[in-house]
Amino acid sequence: MEQPPSETRDPRATTVMPVTQLLGPELSAFLACLLDQTGGTAEVALSALPDATLMRLVSLDVIKPVPTFSDIGFAIVITDQGQEVIRECARLRPAHDQTTEFSAAMAKLSRERSEGKKK
Repeated sequence: MEQPPSETRDPRATTVMPVTQLLGPELSAFLACLLDQTGGTAEVALSALPDATLMRLVSLDVIKPVPTFSDIGFAIVITDQGQEVIRECARLRPAHDQTTEFSAAMAKLSRERSEGKKK
């Protein structure tokens, strides 16, 4: 028996959409700009984020768990859910000059990382 249309749900509706709503505008803009990056560029960009932001991305299943609060290098791995979140962030962002938005978001997140290490 088929479900009535009101009961039919997009499987992403319970995962990707709420995650994108929890990210905040700067992180959402940052992730949107990672769409279609090649050769580990997205992972390297993510590694520059503050530890608290990385922990939030882990808790939202955007990236696999990473050692935080450490000066030792580590590899960021974007999950399948993370790829979907990046696509959804890009879809929700206006098409105008995402490079400028990326630069501003990266600068803000870098400041937060620097301030976090001083504490």
